[in-house]
Amino acid sequence: MIKAFSGGLLVLLLAGSTVWAAASIDVGTHYLEPGMAGQTFEIFVTTTSAETVGSLNLYAQVGNGGPEAEAWPTGPAAGTGVDGPAITGVDVLAGTIIGNVPHLDPMYLAGLGTIVPQVFNSAAGTDYTPAEPFDEYNPLPAPEVPADGLLATVELDTTGFASGSWDFFLSDSIEGPTKLYHNQLGVQTLPEVPLTIVDGTVAIASTLNSVTDGPWSLDSTWDDPPTVPFAGTKTVVNHAVDVAADGNAFSLDVGSGAVTVEPDNTLTIDHGANVGSGTVGINLGGDGSGVLANAMSGKLVAESVQLDTGSKLEMEALGFLGDLSPVVGEWGLLSLDIIEGSLSGTFGSVPSGLLGYGVFLENLDDSSGSVVVADLLQAAPGDANGDRQVDAGDIEAILAANKFMTGQPADWSDGDFTGDGFVDAGDIEAILAANLFMTGPYVPPKGASGAYYAKIAVPEPSTVVMLVAGGLGVLLALWRRRRKA
Repeated sequence: MIKAFSGGLLVLLLAGSTVWAAASIDVGTHYLEPGMAGQTFEIFVTTTSAETVGSLNLYAQVGNGGPEAEAWPTGPAAGTGVDGPAITGVDVLAGTIIGNVPHLDPMYLAGLGTIVPQVFNSAAGTDYTPAEPFDEYNPLPAPEVPADGLLATVELDTTGFASGSWDFFLSDSIEGPTKLYHNQLGVQTLPEVPLTIVDGTVAIASTLNSVTDGPWSLDSTWDDPPTVPFAGTKTVVNHAVDVAADGNAFSLDVGSGAVTVEPDNTLTIDHGANVGSGTVGINLGGDGSGVLANAMSGKLVAESVQLDTGSKLEMEALGFLGDLSPVVGEWGLLSLDIIEGSLSGTFGSVPSGLLGYGVFLENLDDSSGSVVVADLLQAAPGDANGDRQVDAGDIEAILAANKFMTGQPADWSDGDFTGDGFVDAGDIEAILAANLFMTGPYVPPKGASGAYYAKIAVPEPSTVVMLVAGGLGVLLALWRRRRKA
C-alpha cells in the first residue's frame, strides 16, 4: 500500500525478490499556442512484455521549476529559476490505465496538485479493505492492469509567453522522479515497476516559413529549416507554412495562419482539416513538357474539410500551364481538383482573374460537396485581359501599361507573354507567332465539343515574317501615337 504524508507520497523501496518486466515512457515534443490556458497533451506508457501496474506517483516539471522552486533544497540556485508555462493539471484517471485499476483509494484520486506553478504531483493508489484503508498486509488479491496505454493528460497555461521552449521532466523534479508500482501482497512497501523515462519538450509554436525536406509528417510545427518530424496528434497553424514536399498530418486546424501547397505536392490530412480565419494557398506551375493536361498543381486532401466564415483561398501560378512559347503555341482550358474531401462551409474569399503567367481563374466549383474544382484558362500570347481573344483591347492595354522596352518589371496584363518579367520585342514576336490577332475566340466555352484545350498550329516562317512586317508596324505606330499624346 502507498502511504500519504503531508509533504507528498512516501518514496517506497523495492521489496521482495519478484522479477518484473519493464515499462517505458517517452514524453515527446509538444507544441503549444502562445498566451493560452487549458492546453493539453497526453503521456503514454508502453511495454514490450507482460508488464503490469497498480499504482503510480507522477511528478511533472517544466524547465528547472522556475523562480518559485528556488526555495526547495533540490531546486535551482537563487536567481537561476527560469519562468515557464504553468502546469495547471495532471489527470491520471480519466481514460487512463490507472483509472481502470479496481478499488482506487479515494485519498489518492485528486493527487497532491500544484507544488509550485511549474511542478505538479498526481498519484493514485489502491484500497483493498475499505474499512482499513491503510492495511499494509491485505490478504485480498492485488489487482493490476497492463502497463500499456494512456498514463496521464497534462494541462498547461502559456499566459504571458509568446515564444520559448522548455524541457518537460518526469524523471527528475524538485520532489523526485515519477514511479510506477506493483500491488503485491504481504509487503509493507510496494515494489517499483522497472521504468525507463525519456523526458520531453514543450514549446510555443514558432513561425515556419518553408518546409522543403521530404517526405515529412506535418504532425506539429517545426523550427525553420526543418530537420526531423515531431510526433503529435493535431497541427494548429497560426503562422505561414509553405509546403514544398508531399506530407501528411493526422488533423489540421488552420487558425489565423496560412498553409500554401506548392506545385506538384500534396498535403494529405488523415482526418479533418478546419480552416478558420486562416488561408489555404494552392500554387500552380507548368511542367515544361508541352502537355497542358499535365500541369502541376498543389493539392489539399482530407477526410473532411470544414470551411469557417472568414476562411480564405489563395491561388498563384508560378509558371505557365504547359509549354507556352513563341515556337510552340499551347493554351486553353484546364480543370484541376485542388481540394478533396467531405466539404462543409464555403470560403469567405476566393481569388479571381489573373493568377500569373497568363493563367486566369474562370470559376471555382465546390458544389459537389466532395471536391473543389478550379477552372483555369491558360491564355494565349496577346490575350492580356483573358477574354479568350486577341484584339484591339489587348493592344490598348499593353500600350496603357507603357512598359514596352522600358526595362520596368511587368506581368502578363502589361504585355509580358514570355514570362521573363519585361515587355520587349520577344513578346511582340510571341503575339505574332500565335497568329490570333482579330481572329475571334481562340478557345470555345468550356464543354464545347473537342475543345478542352487547344494547341494552335504555328505559322510558316514566311507568314511570320509578313506578320512581323505588318503587325509590328501597327503596334509601334500605336505606341508612338500614344507617346506623342
